[in-house]
This record gives sequence, structure tokens and C-alpha cells, in this order.
Amino acid sequence: MEIPAPVVKGASSEFYGGDQNWSDKLRYNGCAVILASNIFYTQTNNLSESRKVVDQSEFLTFAEELKDILRPGIFGLPFMTLFAKRFGKFLKNRGMTLRSEPFVQPWTQENIETFIRTILEKKGSVAMLHWHCIPKSILSGHWVMVTGIEEKSGEKYFIISTWGMRILFPMEKVLRTKTLHRAMRGFFIERE
Repeated sequence: MEIPAPVVKGASSEFYGGDQNWSDKLRYNGCAVILASNIFYTQTNNLSESRKVVDQSEFLTFAEELKDILRPGIFGLPFMTLFAKRFGKFLKNRGMTLRSEPFVQPWTQENIETFIRTILEKKGSVAMLHWHCIPKSILSGHWVMVTGIEEKSGEKYFIISTWGMRILFPMEKVLRTKTLHRAMRGFFIERE
């Protein structure tokens, strides 16, 4: 099952969600902002009848406005609860409500897979954060949107949106990785 990231249309390409490298204001600490923007456009697409393609300039304008509310520090935004609180405040000012469901089970493949499938079946978006992964990976110190789970040759993969790309990342590698902090949460945006 997959609920795709928003399609962001650039001058000559289409992207699978946003990329913090598109903006000097977001490049070094904007992954949580891009994640929130991806969630916003994914969820508002779910509220409408047809899937909207988002223009890259519209996406960036929205993300840069959102950065002022999320207020990431020099190393970004380190906690899922702070992210949810600030993102919820941003949405409330726009007549929307943010509801979230934290992942509180042990990090096993079965628990992770059940959580992600449950959130996606309810048309939610899944955020995942990993701090200081050993060994280093694309997830290290980075927020991503999990858009689904795919199986290839008996191995399970997260489908993630990061850096404007759709990437398959081995679930087993996440489970084996040592990290100082990791979190996962499902998000739902509703109109008030």
C-alpha cells in the first residue's frame, strides 16, 4: 500500500514531494519543514476530489512561511511532539486541525508495518525521524515521510519521500541501526 507524496512540478521535472535544497533558507535545517509541507499537500489532496500537482514555487512559498512557525534550530527540529505542536498551531490559523497518533510500540518489523499500514489505510501520513544513526545513512539526523511499504525478493522496504525523490529503504536496516533517538507518528489534517 502506498499513499504517494505530493507531485511537485518544477520547470523541467516532477518530484516526489519537496526538497530542502531548493531554498537557501531551508537547506541546512529544513527537513522538518519539508516534511510538514509534504504532509499538508498529501492530506489536503486526500480532502479533495482530484489529486493536485503542486507548483514548485507554491510549495516553496508555503514551506518558507511554515518555517517561521516550526522554528527549526541550527540542527533542525529534534522532537516529534514539538513538531506536532507547532505544525498544529500553523494549521489552526488556517481553519484546520492536526490530529496525530504516535508510534509507541517496540521497533520490530511487525509493529512498524502494522502501524504504517493502519495510518495509511485511514488516509494519514507517516513521519519518521532518526537522530545520529550508526552507520550513517540517508535517514541520519533527518525527517522523512513514509508513504508505504513495498516487498521485493522477500525483503520489506519503506517507501519514503526525501530530497524530492521516492526512495526504497530497507526496513531491516532501520531495525539494525543504532540511534540516539528515533520516532514515528501518523498525522491527519481535518477541516474545522
